[in-house]
Amino acid sequence: MGNGVRVKGRRVPTIDESKRKRIFQNMGTIKERIIREYQQETYSAELAQRICDGKIAGIFSIMKKNRAVRNEIYEDGRLKKEATELLLKLHSFYLNTISPMGEYKVMPKRIAPEYGERVKELMEELKDIDMPFMIRAVEDSLNIIPHVMFGGVRTSRFGTRIAWIGGDVERDTVAPIGLVLSGGSAKGIAYAGFLKALEEEGLWPDFVIGTSVGALAAACFFSGEGIDKIRRTLNPKNLGKIFTPLQGPFMLIASKFRGILGMGFDRYMKKVFGKAKFSSMRDVYIVGTIQNPVQFGKVLIGQGSTINNGLSFSEDIAVWQAVMGSCAIQGIIPPAVIRKRFKAERLVKGEFGVKSDSIILDHIMLEDGSVVEHLPLLSGELIMEKMGKPGLLIAVNLSNMNPASIQNKERIAIARMLIEASRERGAVRKIVKKVRALYLLIKSKVREYFRSTAPMRAYLGFEATYEHNVRQTVNVVKGSGNKILVNLNANGELGGAELIKIKNTEECIEYGYSVGKELCSILLGKEFNKVLEQGDK
Repeated sequence: MGNGVRVKGRRVPTIDESKRKRIFQNMGTIKERIIREYQQETYSAELAQRICDGKIAGIFSIMKKNRAVRNEIYEDGRLKKEATELLLKLHSFYLNTISPMGEYKVMPKRIAPEYGERVKELMEELKDIDMPFMIRAVEDSLNIIPHVMFGGVRTSRFGTRIAWIGGDVERDTVAPIGLVLSGGSAKGIAYAGFLKALEEEGLWPDFVIGTSVGALAAACFFSGEGIDKIRRTLNPKNLGKIFTPLQGPFMLIASKFRGILGMGFDRYMKKVFGKAKFSSMRDVYIVGTIQNPVQFGKVLIGQGSTINNGLSFSEDIAVWQAVMGSCAIQGIIPPAVIRKRFKAERLVKGEFGVKSDSIILDHIMLEDGSVVEHLPLLSGELIMEKMGKPGLLIAVNLSNMNPASIQNKERIAIARMLIEASRERGAVRKIVKKVRALYLLIKSKVREYFRSTAPMRAYLGFEATYEHNVRQTVNVVKGSGNKILVNLNANGELGGAELIKIKNTEECIEYGYSVGKELCSILLGKEFNKVLEQGDK
């Protein structure tokens, strides 16, 4: 574990400068590795999806995205005859093989071998076409089509576990490293594992910015009390003490109908963070929203140390108030009320660069930061621009970027069990599989009923908005600077719309730890070690 360097006013160390320098010198290799090992599969998935649509124009548009394929299909600025022939064969394959599969909700076992044989036949027909990159792309896509059709493969371009979302590599040996943490309610328990991996490798960010549970994890991480504080704070048993069904009506009345968690969450945040202010816990920035008494919108709260040029935003208030406000989902958690003079600030892109808008109010109600920026990546970018040091931003997202929903997976599991039961020969086996399917059906219906209650309907609506918010954010910032997106919930590993409790807590922490280790391997892996050896020589 790298101990790093201690900075006055900051409770955690900074990354060792020689390690920072070598990371940025190796940034080009890091970018290539991420794209090669993680994002390449999404190209095959996109192409497979277009083949499933059966439209030649769609297939052709995806093919052109791959530079190697694009160079093969054109000759003297014109589309090659062989490329046209291949597109027609793919359309024929869609009509004769893929389209009939559309009647199934899952891939029946008897269909899979037949589909595989037809893929082999088509590839045999295409073997004489002298376009190796294109043929390989087509073969990879055809092999995963059954999984794409039935929701088993990511088709979102940035939906992989780790993705490069920046543009051309910018090298700067003294550039800062920022960490961005999204909201995600109980799923934030995975941050305990992810940040533990970074801590073990001495990958201390220069600053951290968080929204909602990301703000909570950011404040815990930079409090100097270690990863255990995140684990304790987000432990389901501790969170469960805030709210139980019997307490619900009383909490709702106590909070004057502003939130079902009522004042319980208020007390819990005070207990977690005590009297700490941002001036005593530097380089933590939190995103919130001010809608009352004025529609100010997004607000940044936090203070920087000397390594971040002392960059500070808004009033120096108690950390627990800012965290509670950032977590204050409307109708579930009441806003944090600050009954004193408050200077609110936000960063915006101006005509001459980044500027700070501010307003001074007699009091404020600080509310859910996820409404304005669920993944505060844009704010992280603006903070770096304000510093005048474009560096590396590592954004960690808890939203499920995979189009295949968890509910769809449940329906597929039930349908698969019923199909298998109908083909079983033994009566006992048939009954067992039907009982299992019935159990899953009842479980899913109970979950649907629970989610139909008013608070959960509101929360599910927020979840959908948050996911859309993340996609918009990524689209706005992509193509500039050095940016890595880490999707901890890429395949729904952390579950769906869990509010304050999540199953398999230790598994989620361990999964977050494994993804953190993957990221460290990319930033400090074999390529990095080679650079170190060369430097020593």
